[in-house]
Amino acid sequence: MVSTYNLLCPVVFGAGSLEKLGEKIQEFKGKKVFCIYDQGVKMAGIAKKVTNVLEKNNIPFDVFEDVKPDPADTIIDDIAKEARESGADIVVGIGGGSSLDAAKSVAGLLTNPGRISEYYMEDGKGFPTPTAPMILIPTAAGTGSEVTIMAVVTDTASGVKKTIINHASVAVVDPELTLTVPPHVTAATGMDALSHAIESYTCGNGATNPLSDVLALEATKLITANLEKAYVNGHDKDARRNMMIASTIGGMSFISSNVGAVHAFAETVGAWFDTPHGVANSLFLPY
Repeated sequence: MVSTYNLLCPVVFGAGSLEKLGEKIQEFKGKKVFCIYDQGVKMAGIAKKVTNVLEKNNIPFDVFEDVKPDPADTIIDDIAKEARESGADIVVGIGGGSSLDAAKSVAGLLTNPGRISEYYMEDGKGFPTPTAPMILIPTAAGTGSEVTIMAVVTDTASGVKKTIINHASVAVVDPELTLTVPPHVTAATGMDALSHAIESYTCGNGATNPLSDVLALEATKLITANLEKAYVNGHDKDARRNMMIASTIGGMSFISSNVGAVHAFAETVGAWFDTPHGVANSLFLPY
């Protein structure tokens, strides 16, 4: 059997790794950064930690701070308009899956004209021009989006979730950013990560491979040993670190393999009812 291994970008991992952000941005020699995040990230004080690093390194930036869950194509278009007008040439996505997906989409639209609906994978399309450099900073242990090639956009015309293909230039994964994540979000995102690992290991059609299997099994072990600890005590640094490792390698696993029916059902339910993605996964996973 022939396998394709997709390890898409460098990952800067560890407590305090956020301090490396300025150095990584300067490697791209851009003029201005556009930060994308949601109100939860702002209220938790995480966005300020990121912008403090930018200010300390004298890096100009603008922000969009109102990403919505499962962002619609129209919202992506609005963010891209602001990013274009700001003159930014580097994108930094901060947050959970929705913010990181928005960043992947906006980075593509910085160098490609038009609307995001013109670039859906399902239509056999993609970004013809290389996208702007992009750094992704996850703030929850769940989606693994920082190391995957896909972004999900809710298409308002059809009410269906569509796929955009793009990936980070660098991922900065700092477990300390998850210490303030509330218990219910910890549980939901953790179940998303567990779904990635289990589906990656069990999906059919010859998608699994030795690399994806090793990563999926290790992610599953880490999640089963640490998710409840992180839920009960969000300031358990060891549990948070292990959950972040599991989320990241779970993302690496399924992007080299695939997911299965759980995600197929969950994404449909999420598009119809705005159910949080991790919650939807947890509903279908046992069955």
